[in-house]
Amino acid sequence: MISIKNSFIYPFLIYIFLLGDVVANDSWELKKDSNNIQVYVRNTPNSRLNSFRGTTLISARISSIVALLKDKKNYSKWVYNCQSAKSLGENKELSAYSYTITKTPWPFRSRDSIVYSVLKQNKKTKEVIISLIAKPDYFPLQNGLVRIQQLKGRWILTPQKKGMIKVTTEIMVDPGGRLPKWLVNQFAINTPFNTLLGLRKIVNSHAYKNIKLNYIID
Repeated sequence: MISIKNSFIYPFLIYIFLLGDVVANDSWELKKDSNNIQVYVRNTPNSRLNSFRGTTLISARISSIVALLKDKKNYSKWVYNCQSAKSLGENKELSAYSYTITKTPWPFRSRDSIVYSVLKQNKKTKEVIISLIAKPDYFPLQNGLVRIQQLKGRWILTPQKKGMIKVTTEIMVDPGGRLPKWLVNQFAINTPFNTLLGLRKIVNSHAYKNIKLNYIID
């Protein structure tokens, strides 16, 4: 039996980082600090839902992390509650559309989302920012699923000393439908924590560890 309090939504693909009103202030409140992962939430202006942020340190190359984030077909292996994900059309180096189905506990219908992502890297600091925004009309509606209409976010990959990368994920998402506010905000803690935990476990696997992307400065 699925526990409603312990499972839900990361329509991302994976995952994403805050744009517009999501980054209007920096009043983040620490909600969880465990296993070297910190999770923060804050009120989102003009929304009944919380935004969330997760951070952790990873010993990995930036190319490896970017390659993992772009590999949509394997999201279900590490993105929290991701049922399936795929690229839509051409998966370009710096921008892409992706489609994700996110498992939702019974009796609620699962959610799907289309996210447009844009990657930028600071050539001096080597920091990578992948901005995310929902594009709900890009792909036809699917039977039995609730389409996510509002999502903004970003992934931030910031080089640290001794080969470490600070990985940050920030998301504001409204899953739509009739979900209780307390339930959605509970998932705002579980989602970034479990997704970063999954990312940290898989990023240095054989599939990603030795990848070198020609558009990324490591």
